[in-house]
Amino acid sequence: MKYKTIIRTLLVFMILFFPFTSASAKEATMGKFKFTYQYYGANGIWITHIDIMKDKGISTLKIPSRIAGYPVVKLGTLFDDDDWFPADSIFGMYRSEDDEKIAPVKVAKKVAKIQKIVLPNTVEEITPNCFQYIQKGKNINVPAKLTKNVVCLCGLKWKKLRISPKNREYRSVDNLILSKDGKRVYGYAGMDKKVFLPKGVQTIEERAFWNSHISKITIPKTVRKIKSCALGCIKSLTVSISSQNKNYAVKSGCIYSKKSGRLVAAIPRAGVITVPDQVTCLKEGTSFAGGTVKKIIFPASLKKIGKYWNLSLTTTNKCKCIFRGKKAPSIDKVDVHMPHHSKVFVPKKGKSSYAKAFKEWIEWGDITLHTY
Repeated sequence: MKYKTIIRTLLVFMILFFPFTSASAKEATMGKFKFTYQYYGANGIWITHIDIMKDKGISTLKIPSRIAGYPVVKLGTLFDDDDWFPADSIFGMYRSEDDEKIAPVKVAKKVAKIQKIVLPNTVEEITPNCFQYIQKGKNINVPAKLTKNVVCLCGLKWKKLRISPKNREYRSVDNLILSKDGKRVYGYAGMDKKVFLPKGVQTIEERAFWNSHISKITIPKTVRKIKSCALGCIKSLTVSISSQNKNYAVKSGCIYSKKSGRLVAAIPRAGVITVPDQVTCLKEGTSFAGGTVKKIIFPASLKKIGKYWNLSLTTTNKCKCIFRGKKAPSIDKVDVHMPHHSKVFVPKKGKSSYAKAFKEWIEWGDITLHTY
């Protein structure tokens, strides 16, 4: 009875919040592919699933522009509406919870044979996980009308991603997805490990290279803003910034803001993060990249620790933290944490200052305080 109640609730939710979408699934076979679809909006088609009917002659997948006399405007599975949460791809592929492998295996083998995906000019939207889990090295185009969730194509290692010059919001340069005017970079959709941001880019958008496979990024002098977690959770990363950049610099593998003193990105060397002397504050959105962190050295220049400063730090336990300042930095009142069960080392002359500032963490057992 419990499950029936849940199903009924979901149905009511669908009726209330998706009144213009027909839930009646239909199928259309074209060539060696079968498309499951439903009517979307007043006069559109939403393809929710693609079956590959053959094993050979499937190197090119051409999505139809019209089905049943209506234009195809959307691609992707039902209820796939949040890029933070995993969902099946349009082929029905997913990551198994048992062994982390891509399943179903038979479907994955067929998808591997596709080398080129052609999207029609009618498509306006793809769901966040529409092409998730597909193998690297394929070609895809972004038509003029497609603007929703285009950035979700980043990180999938396309051989070539081409955006129509008529697209009103995006352009592509060397598989980087940029804003139409080239001033914003949203992410990288290619296979190379070294990325060079073109001159003219002024903003690296939030989570632009989050969990990316890249190993090196070169930032030009034109970049004025690096947003929250733009370089977070990258396995191994080297950063190079133009010496002519007036806003950011890199030292000891860390990026800092020349103007605000904010730590922008921290990259460990042999497991150690050495925060530069130019850093005065830790704020929400700091990018942590480069794998496991065993030790963090904070400079005497550090004056403030803000909430969620270590949100993208993959090492959350037993990290050795060394503070160089004789006076503890000020700390936001809520949502501020050090890595759990960390050993915190402070100067002997500053022990009382740190004991007062870190009192709650010490009492909760989150950290232990030591002197040097």
